[in-house]
Amino acid sequence: MAVSATSSSTTTTSSVSSVTGLDYDALVASVVAAKEAPADSIDVQIDENTAKIGAYQELQSLLDTLTDAANVLRVPEGYSSGSEDLFEGRTAYLSGASSPGDYLGVTVDDGTDVGAHTVEIEQIATAHKVMSSAQTDRTSALGLSGSFSIGLADGTQQSISVSSTSTLNDIASAINASSAASGVSANVLKVSGSDYRLVLTATATGRDITIGNDDSGILQALGVIGSDGTMANTLAEARDAVIIVDGLEITRASNTIDDVLDGVTLELYAAQPGTTLTLEVDEDLAGIKDGITALVDAYNGVRDFILTQQATTSSSTASSDAVLFADSLVRQISTALSTALNQRDGTVSLSTFGITFDSDNTLLLDEDTLNAALSTDLDSVKSLFGFDFSSSSTHLQLLRRPASLQITSFTMDIAVDGTGAVTAVSVGGDSSKFTVSGTRIIGATGTEFEGLTFVYTGSGGAVSVEMSSGIAELLYQTAYRASNTSDGSLQKQIASLTSYNTTLESRASDIRTKAEEYGENLRSYYARLEASAQAAKLLLKQLQAASGSSDDD
Repeated sequence: MAVSATSSSTTTTSSVSSVTGLDYDALVASVVAAKEAPADSIDVQIDENTAKIGAYQELQSLLDTLTDAANVLRVPEGYSSGSEDLFEGRTAYLSGASSPGDYLGVTVDDGTDVGAHTVEIEQIATAHKVMSSAQTDRTSALGLSGSFSIGLADGTQQSISVSSTSTLNDIASAINASSAASGVSANVLKVSGSDYRLVLTATATGRDITIGNDDSGILQALGVIGSDGTMANTLAEARDAVIIVDGLEITRASNTIDDVLDGVTLELYAAQPGTTLTLEVDEDLAGIKDGITALVDAYNGVRDFILTQQATTSSSTASSDAVLFADSLVRQISTALSTALNQRDGTVSLSTFGITFDSDNTLLLDEDTLNAALSTDLDSVKSLFGFDFSSSSTHLQLLRRPASLQITSFTMDIAVDGTGAVTAVSVGGDSSKFTVSGTRIIGATGTEFEGLTFVYTGSGGAVSVEMSSGIAELLYQTAYRASNTSDGSLQKQIASLTSYNTTLESRASDIRTKAEEYGENLRSYYARLEASAQAAKLLLKQLQAASGSSDDD
């Protein structure tokens, strides 16, 4: 019977013939397995923890998606995040022609005032373009030398040098090398095999190409300018754009016009004198609807996950997929989300806009009802979903707000010095609630105003403030506090379980190491025992042999 000695790093085997009939290997394996049993139980715990970590991470990702979806509907803090606020989104509608987009393109900045305007395109801006007379070759030396300067009216002219070996292509390349500074580009146009023209084009509309210092007569020799110094062959005149906006004629040098209507950029494509286009700037209702739909989908993704964690078998035990069954943190998050969704703004709730709960508390969306609400009562939609701030002074703006409001209504008494800086702020006669810095009013640490920062540019006095958190704001705060990877509640659980698994793995390793060491000692003991038994057996045989020999004699 073989007796094996094994360690975690090496394996040695010693074999002796068993005289006892005992299976030493089986005995050792049984004892080692018994001593390793606690480590096996620890492995089960590690596997369970690992599954929980994965489930927490999945929930973290789902809540992160919900955070993003809620953020654009909550009226992001500071009123400086217009690009993240769907309610500040704007879109433009054109009418008045069969294809108004063929004549005019419009982009609108977030937050632009809504309203209608009329636009008539009398003339689009064009770039100045001139050309030389016919040249027989583009690659042969022209025999011209000297220099000239070129640029745009009211711009900086650039000097162009020409040698006797310069070709038409060379002159075009030299002009293009300084095009960024001069505002003039050049190319060689092939009319026929013996007719090539140097074409000069202004890179900006509405400005003439100007020539100077052509003392060597290079451009005159090429036929770009005549003997009087004027352009000899004009292909296109430089013209300004002329439009009529709301009845007023406006001239600009460019076809891109962004300084006529605040927040509106017009792109002129073609003139259509006598055709009046109507430009309507309106809220981006489609974008808001998409945002609300994304919020519903994101919440339902979280809800489906929670339902999986609540699933039971026919015997009322946790389903195999319910890794976080009865988990207190998941229950806390689920309750907070449900509370947020049941928020009301007076008589208005989610159901007012076609969003209802089904039997398992996932959300259902009636698009027709939502479309009607967006078209007729957008303010109520915004009020229900977003954070709302109002004050009795237009000089007070909210710059930052905390994760959750501890106070929603109060009046500040603000004192200001001669430079416009805020010197003191009190609430109900208590000046310790806020600190001041220039025009900023900052909620004091440890007070109910902590996390609030205002900017005040008025002359002082009493200012009343009202704030409220809508559904998207509450969903955002709940989801963010749980999902953020720095100090979110889920991240803390993940970190705690990961650390605990490290401890358990070390503990299991220690148990197995000690069990193997014990097994090694036991194998050595059994080996010595077997050796002694074999020695005794050998001695017995020797004695028997000696005794038998004596008898024969």
